Amino acid sequence: MAIWRTVLAGIAATLAIPARADGLPDWDIDALCAREAAAGQCIVLEAQARRTLSGGWPVLPVEYRSTCLKTVTAPHVSYRLLSQCIEVEVDKAARARRNDAFERLAAADAERNAAARRKAEEDARQAAEAEARRKAEEDARRAAEAEARRKAEDHSAGTSASTIAKVEEAAPQSPEAARCENALRGTAAVGSINFAFNSAALDGSSTTTLDQLAAAARGCSNVTIRIDGHTDDLGTGSFNMSLSEQRAQAVAAYLTKAGITAQQLQARGFGESRPIAPNTTPSSRARNRRIEFTVR
Repeated sequence: MAIWRTVLAGIAATLAIPARADGLPDWDIDALCAREAAAGQCIVLEAQARRTLSGGWPVLPVEYRSTCLKTVTAPHVSYRLLSQCIEVEVDKAARARRNDAFERLAAADAERNAAARRKAEEDARQAAEAEARRKAEEDARRAAEAEARRKAEDHSAGTSASTIAKVEEAAPQSPEAARCENALRGTAAVGSINFAFNSAALDGSSTTTLDQLAAAARGCSNVTIRIDGHTDDLGTGSFNMSLSEQRAQAVAAYLTKAGITAQQLQARGFGESRPIAPNTTPSSRARNRRIEFTVR
């Protein structure tokens, strides 16, 4: 705390400010020390304190002087007490400045930490978004590859079935096979074979036609009756291929129950690979959903 005395003494010596500086009380040092047992020492200390105060009194903040003049009042007045009061005020101000500095440093540090957290969060968000985009692109690529493979397989399966059928159909047909085929196709043309939607379950409206087909098949001997299932182009190629075969098998199962030997029947599905009309309207799609008969 005594540092401020050195500062004030230096100011007083440099500026040669008189002891009675503006606003500094003009107390009678002899009277102040008259009550002291060591009056001589008191006079020296009081004079020293007054010189120190007078050197810096004009430059002290007004609030320091005002506070200490209200604190050091008669009958207990003393330049030493006044000096001690000023020391306390200076020390309080210094602590306040240090606290302010610490608070500013703490605030700056907190802001740096907050900025670092925000940056880390933003970096994490961007990394997550980049990873999500990469995963979505990878999933899309795999889906496209799978779809391409499926289409290739569907095309291969449809092409293979159609190729086999064409080879079989190109073979010479016996008169008995031609007669049987005409009978079955004629019966199917005037009747109807219907299934539940997206299913191989035969509709009840098909019973009459199926019974007539069974009667026509009983008149066929020494031939193989191929039951061909076809669909429209709604749905995937693999689904339609499977559905067409299941529907052909359902018709074969009905004819078997009606007395046609299973060895005489062959069920085959062609899916959407052999349309007889453009798949552009409901009526044309209905024509493509059909059962046909080929005899060899």
